[in-house]
Amino acid sequence: MHRSEQAKDSIRQRFCRAAASYDRYAHIQRQSAAWLVAQLSDTPRRILEIGCGTGNLTTLLAQRFPAAGIDAVDFADTMLVQARNKVGKEERIRFHCADAERFLRTSRAHYDLVASNATLQWFADLPATFGQVARLLRPGGMAVLSLFGPASFQELAAAMRAVVDPHIRLPAESFCAAPEAEAFARQAFSEVEVTSHLVQRRYDTFFDILEHISKTGTGGYHHKVPRLGRALLQGLDQWFVEQGGYTITYEIYILRCRAHNRKGE
Repeated sequence: MHRSEQAKDSIRQRFCRAAASYDRYAHIQRQSAAWLVAQLSDTPRRILEIGCGTGNLTTLLAQRFPAAGIDAVDFADTMLVQARNKVGKEERIRFHCADAERFLRTSRAHYDLVASNATLQWFADLPATFGQVARLLRPGGMAVLSLFGPASFQELAAAMRAVVDPHIRLPAESFCAAPEAEAFARQAFSEVEVTSHLVQRRYDTFFDILEHISKTGTGGYHHKVPRLGRALLQGLDQWFVEQGGYTITYEIYILRCRAHNRKGE
């Protein structure tokens, strides 16, 4: 569950480099944001968004709740530039460039809704994160959180093990599985509901798969994966051809969590 500061900085740099191209390639992430918003039922006065990126979910939240104040947090400064440009001069939306795990630990604010799209799978300590989110929610408040699961990129993982190294594990394989995340969430919240989706996206070429990962910054941290030269790339391409085409699976699950109604608050 725990990732080093070196790993976290590597992930941050990938997202920073992808800021300008992210929106053109983040089809799965936009679908996930739409699913997340569909889970919202309350009318919050104050919202915290964890990992706002280029502001796609921020925009949806602002449109859905025009009277709500929004604090949007991300650790990639270039992503925040895109987000600020997207939402325009909305004084009720405040952006914070910060490590969200540290922000959660140190914040003393309280919120009616905490939302996060396709972000928490990168966090170092998911149980502690759920505990901090619950702490920041007002009694009865809601957290709606989408995460990518470990079945994501399973085809690419199989190809890498078949062609490059049988012992390779891709970053997505270390993502927290939905049942484990649900168990962690139940330790922090009074009610937890889980909705899961498996999405298969077909690409035209193997290069398109790699381009999607690069242009969205979702490559993660993998210090043991070797450089892919021409021969390995050709071998990986052939593996997908033999499997019938360039299909990639994305696993997305959404946690809909209700905070405890604490007496005396």
